[in-house]
Amino acid sequence: MISPNPVEPKLRLLSISADATFEADIREALECGGCDFMIDTASGGEQGLERAKSAASQRLPYFLALVDFECAGEPGGVETVRRLREIDSCLQTVLAANLGNSRAEIRERLGASDSLTILRKPLDGLEIRQLVRALARKWQTARELLPRTAEIGSHEMFQDGPLGIALVDESGRLVDLNRTLLRDLKTEREQAIGRPVLDLVAVDPETVEDCQHAMDTQGCIAAKEINYTLPGERKRTALTWVSRLDAGQTTYRLATSLDITARKQMEEDLRDARRAAEAAAKTKNEFLANMSHEIRTPMNGIIGFTQLALGTQLDAEQRDYLQTVEKSAQSLLRIINDILDFSKIEAGRVDLERIPFSLRECIENATKTVSPEAGRKHLDLSTNIPRAVPDALVGDPARLRQVLLNLLGNAVKFTAEGSVTLAVSVEAADRGVARLHFTVSDTGIGISAAQQSHLFEPFSQVDGSVTRKYGGTGLGLAISARLVQMTGGKIWLESEEGRGSTFHFTANFSLANLATQPLEERPAEERAAGPSERTPLSILVVEDNPTSRTLARLLLRRHRHHVETAGNGIEALQVYDRKVFDLIFMDVQMPEMDGFQAVAEIRRREQASGRHTPVIAMTAHAMKGDRERCIEAGMDSYISKPYEPKDLMDMVAKYGLIRPAAVEH
Repeated sequence: MISPNPVEPKLRLLSISADATFEADIREALECGGCDFMIDTASGGEQGLERAKSAASQRLPYFLALVDFECAGEPGGVETVRRLREIDSCLQTVLAANLGNSRAEIRERLGASDSLTILRKPLDGLEIRQLVRALARKWQTARELLPRTAEIGSHEMFQDGPLGIALVDESGRLVDLNRTLLRDLKTEREQAIGRPVLDLVAVDPETVEDCQHAMDTQGCIAAKEINYTLPGERKRTALTWVSRLDAGQTTYRLATSLDITARKQMEEDLRDARRAAEAAAKTKNEFLANMSHEIRTPMNGIIGFTQLALGTQLDAEQRDYLQTVEKSAQSLLRIINDILDFSKIEAGRVDLERIPFSLRECIENATKTVSPEAGRKHLDLSTNIPRAVPDALVGDPARLRQVLLNLLGNAVKFTAEGSVTLAVSVEAADRGVARLHFTVSDTGIGISAAQQSHLFEPFSQVDGSVTRKYGGTGLGLAISARLVQMTGGKIWLESEEGRGSTFHFTANFSLANLATQPLEERPAEERAAGPSERTPLSILVVEDNPTSRTLARLLLRRHRHHVETAGNGIEALQVYDRKVFDLIFMDVQMPEMDGFQAVAEIRRREQASGRHTPVIAMTAHAMKGDRERCIEAGMDSYISKPYEPKDLMDMVAKYGLIRPAAVEH
């Protein structure tokens, strides 16, 4: 920035005119009035401009230039004034013009500025003296500001610090700037001083207008992000502060700016990365949903028809074959479920439900599942649930059963003889929340201390030989650990190789008042007796997969229900218009018209009839949000494929106990 020189003994004034009389009048007026100024003269515009440049470069600037409108040659008086202001934006100018010259026209060509004064010729000595003295005081007052800015600007921290600093006059021309701003603008000091800021950078007009409005109304600009471009470059961004500095009758603007282009680019890169990650996650979720649908749909047919066949007259050999098929299909389904469950958990696509359930019923269902294998191995399978452990809880019984099955299944798998025991105790209870402690103990092969450290990691098993001997994906414990963490609990184990293992986990559940539970949510043994579940119902099955459609029809007809089928939503509406149904099972993913569209149309038509037909969603997606989406679409409940025959009939019992009154369409 400009470093102040010692105050000159005389202020310097430049007179530019080819008319000797003009110069003589000025000297006489000033000398007679006792004005002690150093007066330099120039016979024309070009010479005057050269003198002004030389004075500025020597840091001995003129405070005033008196310019004759009728300068000889080029440039003329008006153009000379304009160029003088480019050389030194602090230079004050007086333009002496004849009566025939329009002031409005001159100001229009030069622009409005406090540094320009227009006098009429012939010049009046008194008027000149008064004007020059006033302009000298104004200039000296303005110069008092420069030492203060120079004192700041001379410090290296301000010259090369992170902030660009500039002093701008009222016309928007640069008076001074530090090295940081010069680097940001990619220019040299000689090319910047005296030039309008908007000549160096391109800023959109709306931003310029906003900045001007802020200065006019608030007197400052505070931390505004301003986008600008340099010639031949892409957009840049500066965080900008501008304040007004008054120096006598002259006003400057002190601007500081921080180049945040790199930060804005990083933010944009992060946004792009987030969008890409979200797109990848969406693609992954869609893939998981499609894989779930494509795998579960044929599994539904394999397991369902195998179970139907097992319910027919078979010889011993045929029954053995089919039981082997069923067992293999169930094993494959468990592997598929593990992989899909783990993928869903890792993708954040699993939420825990909060519904009332019976703890003892949940445990009984889990132990019944592993009981046949435990019996085949002659293991003692037992449970220990003290009476003090509450039974009526609120939580996710399906996920609790999944964790218990993983632990019980492993215990039975890795135990050749002895026992497997499931125990539950209350670790803490407060304000309607119980923290339960579950343990699954076995007398099996045990696990070494070295192997225990990574046992809850995905795809981890004790060792390769165990994988070959016992099978499995190594995902069961990883899934269990994630689910336990989602309940706010933890999981760990105690084991000694060759002497068995004890797996522990804790989980938090809200306590439920069983008496206030809805009838359908109470344990089965406590439900009040309703109409016979054997009452034949009229049921519509909407399913695009022929195998799944046939399976559902056969299972329902086996229980004497009247069943009609449709292959998509359009066919379903045609059948629905012809007959009243007590219950509808609706596949979600179908061609032409899917289940969501079909149920929306059914609900619309029901508004006229005043009736409500229960609609149960049947889907092989089984992803987070599917149940909620089905309910929001107007369906009453949700069943995931592949389903057990009991699951299907439980839905019939739950939603078909009270038969709707017959209403003809």
